[in-house]
Order: sequence, then C-alpha cells, then structure tokens
Amino acid sequence: MRVGAFTQPGADRGLQQYVVAPANRVSKIPSNIKPQDVAAVLDNFVTAWYIISNTFELPLPKTLPDPERYPTSAMSTPILVWGAGTGTSIYTLQVLKLARYSNIIATASERTAAAAFQFGATHVFDYSDPDVIEKIRSVAGTEPIKYALDPVCTKNSLAKVAEAVKGIGSKVSIIVPIKLGDIQTLTQGGAKLVTSVTEEMLPFGVGVEAEPTNALNWEQDPNLKDTLLTKILPALLESGDIKPQPVQVINQGSLLERVQRAAELVRTNQLRGTKAVVAFD
Repeated sequence: MRVGAFTQPGADRGLQQYVVAPANRVSKIPSNIKPQDVAAVLDNFVTAWYIISNTFELPLPKTLPDPERYPTSAMSTPILVWGAGTGTSIYTLQVLKLARYSNIIATASERTAAAAFQFGATHVFDYSDPDVIEKIRSVAGTEPIKYALDPVCTKNSLAKVAEAVKGIGSKVSIIVPIKLGDIQTLTQGGAKLVTSVTEEMLPFGVGVEAEPTNALNWEQDPNLKDTLLTKILPALLESGDIKPQPVQVINQGSLLERVQRAAELVRTNQLRGTKAVVAFD
C-alpha cells in the first residue's frame, strides 16, 4: 500500500527517515498517482477544503458519493480566486467545481489561464488587465462578491481583491506571508515576507472579514479530521475528480544544492502553476 501524509510541526514532521503520524493525517494513494505528484496534493488540498468549508462557511460534501443537493442559490454565489496558478488556488477551483458551484471567477496569467479553466473556473481574467475588476463584476451579476481567496498576497493583489469584494459579512482568505515590495526582486532585498499581519496591511472596507488562513487548524473540525484524508481524498484521486497540479522535480546536484534551487524558484516567483519537488533519492 502506498500512502502520503500531511506532516505537521511536531514528531510527524517531514524530512525524516521514519515518521510516526496520526492515522487521520495519512491518505492512501491510488496507483494512478505518481509518487512525486503526492507532494503537490496533500497540504494544498487540505488548505483548499478548509478555506471553503470553514473560512467561507460554504457547504461541501461530507461523504462520497454525495447524497445532498444544495440550494441553487448557494451554488450560484460568485466566488473569486485571485491567482489561479498557485497550489492552493488549483485545488480550490477543483473542489468548488466538484461541489457544483457554478460561478467560479479566477484571475491568472496568460500562461496559466487555460489550466484555470480545466481545473474548474467558470470565468478567467488576466490579473494585469487594467479593466479586470470591471470584468469580474460583470460576470458576478447582481449578487456582490462575498467570498475571495488571495494566495498571492502582494500589495497589488490585496488592493485588487479589496476593490472586488465589498459589503458587510464578506469573507477573504489570505495565505501568508504577505509580500511587501517588488516580488520580482525578492532575493535582492526588493521585497520582504511578513507573516504577522496587522489591520494596516489589509486594504479592505468596513465589514469585510479578511483573515490569514492557517490550515493546521483543520483537525479542529471533527468532520474534516475523521474523513478528509482517510476517505474523501483517496476517493477523489482514484476517480480523477481531483488531479495533482504539475510539479517540477529537482533531482540534480547534491541534496543541499537541490534544496537551494527549490528555494530560489520560490523566492523569485518562477513556479507559476507548478510545485517544486526535491528528490531525496
């Protein structure tokens, strides 16, 4: 049997020869999934499911196959995913599509737009388009956008999401760290990563609930703790309803050189639409 584990800080953290992990953090991996692809699934899938069900408090299936049919009004609510090339976004799009949400709005680069449609977005717009907010509003219809995910978290992306999401009770999930400054020159000191978020950093209007998402809290939800990795994810991977995001396997040079190369790709924002996977063989 092949398994993967959502390792977390503590005794079951990764990068060890032997790991002892709680059974609920371990997921059976079907034979149709390559070992290197597993590294791209577990943490991002858990984060995506947690955001939708806990941060947004939107209905998701508790079992598979799903016997419930949610109200049409709930399924048609517009949901914005800013930056569809990130790992969390890729799985958020897939889960929303799986749950039958019908107005999934995403922004992406020209390079990742086609993939965003394939993963489940209903509408995809270029985030660099000066008219992107107007286009987002045009497809949202008469209902305001009350749910948004920003895993990019630059000053510009937060400002754009704040333009799109307004109204008391609206919810925005942000994935820290927040990137301050010029992300393209991060390694040269042109930007810095901030994990401690203050209200002054967030440009959202009155009544908008914007919160950093900590997926490590997923086990506080008994339904997720008991079923998400042990039952739901294996079934979705085997059926093909959840597909791993593309990965870039780094297997040249010493282990230190591989890790340094992966870190460089992350710091310089070169991993759009893919995840760096360091081979330890």
